[in-house]
Amino acid sequence: MKLCKNKTLKHGKDQCIHNIKANDGTCLCSLGAEFLCLENKNIEVHRLSMSAIASWNCKMKYYYKYIRKLSIRDEYKSPALKAGIIWDNYCEDVVKGTVDYNKLTIACEKYNIPKAIHGKLSALVRACIELGVDSAMTINNKEVVTQSKCSGEIDGYEIVGVLDRKYDEYFVETKLSSRPSYYSEKQNIYNQVGIYFMLNPELEKVIMEVTKMPAQKITQDESVEEFEDRVCADIIKRPSFYFIGIDRASGSFGTTFYRQEFNYDWLRQMIHKVGLDIRHTIDNDLWYPNHAMCMNPFMCDFFDIHKTGGISDLIFKERDIKK
Repeated sequence: MKLCKNKTLKHGKDQCIHNIKANDGTCLCSLGAEFLCLENKNIEVHRLSMSAIASWNCKMKYYYKYIRKLSIRDEYKSPALKAGIIWDNYCEDVVKGTVDYNKLTIACEKYNIPKAIHGKLSALVRACIELGVDSAMTINNKEVVTQSKCSGEIDGYEIVGVLDRKYDEYFVETKLSSRPSYYSEKQNIYNQVGIYFMLNPELEKVIMEVTKMPAQKITQDESVEEFEDRVCADIIKRPSFYFIGIDRASGSFGTTFYRQEFNYDWLRQMIHKVGLDIRHTIDNDLWYPNHAMCMNPFMCDFFDIHKTGGISDLIFKERDIKK
């Protein structure tokens, strides 16, 4: 199987003339529009992650992420993605009882988060405390496992995933979004949640803890502290607008879906078809974009490559493969 159309062998050698070997053993490509050598990639189809299945909605995204094995460097990730990572880490720390509020500032500085977004995240944290959301998260924390890895064989494919929080009889997925309704509607989380149920037969329900990212904008005559106060006041005034499905008495929130709501025959057929499609696409070099996914639910990490056709090693790096 030849993956690279530009592969040109040196006379009498099984090595491409464009191949450059770095000091660390990484194989690079000398062509201007390329980055890492495509021929030196290990292609696994029998092993599918939830991210890989979701990425298959756009074949070019799958190609860049799982064939070229590229990932965007932290400093070039979108502000929305950075904010989501910071929020996930905060929620995990709350559950584990290891919250250090200085970590929020440190994380925002690490990711070069704009001050206005830092203010919004700080406002959400303050509102969590005021509304009792943080206390509600710690209920049953003795039985919780955060970032719980799961795997299993489904129709001949090894499927792997990670649950944000796993309890004895249910699990929780944490989301921060400017469009919280996206993650509260079953059709948008059907594959991920349904397959997690298949991998964890002891779990009976999932709680989607979806938090709305505040949309307010800082004004010219407003300090960051004043902006944070204004946003926090609005969250406390309208908690159900930000913490979807909140119970004001307990502080718990989220949208619940149950095991019996999912059709597992459909999911098995989907996994089988995706696996066959990936193999067929790799073997026949049939890669093309799904333009409808470029901004859904937010801008794709590889959108700039899609626009320009070039891959910059300043923006992208070889993705760490988690076993």
